[in-house]
Amino acid sequence: MLCVELCACKHRHAPASLAPAPVDSVAESRRQARFGLELQRAHTLWQARPDLAHCPDILHEKADVELCHAAATALDAVEQLDPAAAPDSALPVLANGSLALVRLLDRARYLNFEDFGRRQLEADGGAPAASGSVRPVAAAVPSASLPKTPQALHELLRQRQVLKLGNSPLAQLVESTARLEHDVLRNLSAYLEYAPLPARQAAFESVKQLQAQHPRWPTLSHVLREAAVLETDSALKQKLTALMNLGLARGPEPAQPTGSK
Repeated sequence: MLCVELCACKHRHAPASLAPAPVDSVAESRRQARFGLELQRAHTLWQARPDLAHCPDILHEKADVELCHAAATALDAVEQLDPAAAPDSALPVLANGSLALVRLLDRARYLNFEDFGRRQLEADGGAPAASGSVRPVAAAVPSASLPKTPQALHELLRQRQVLKLGNSPLAQLVESTARLEHDVLRNLSAYLEYAPLPARQAAFESVKQLQAQHPRWPTLSHVLREAAVLETDSALKQKLTALMNLGLARGPEPAQPTGSK
């Protein structure tokens, strides 16, 4: 009888090391592993040293060239990031890079819509279309007759069954800048989605500031949506959801993207 009681006592007080790991610990380990993989993926990507060297040759206006230089400088800083850098060092660099790139992207995309829309209207009106042109052709269609937002221009071209925005240097700049903006935001989102909780909270503050500076930002809205789904901390999840909804509730975009928004 004494032996049976001793055995039962040993069973009830089994060492903690033999107990199964809590589910939260397993999930946290997976999160940390994914965080490391994302940082390494980003580091490998930036070693290819993408650049915007030809941007000033394509966008000729002084303010537009300044957007090119700002994006190139910010991108250089992102490329030099060490994967082992502390979040408080990495987050400002990634936030600055993504903001500079989206500002350039908005401007280049607008000019591309404007240029292609003008050329398409000129072709429909019998005027010679400047195929491959970067700068708009001035004579046949006055600027006042063109739609004033990228959305309106896109709708006009869609109605005319135009399926491609052209293969001009400006269109290629839009494509490369969009890819870079996506990649920098993915690098930033690794901290928002997979880092330890203090770093995720810091990343949230960075993203909150980004949205305040550039409210209409589809790629950032997508990042917030994914982060809100993945977040396990209830307080941070609530903040992410509120910020995501705030971005969706913003008013219409301005008529012309500028360097500040």
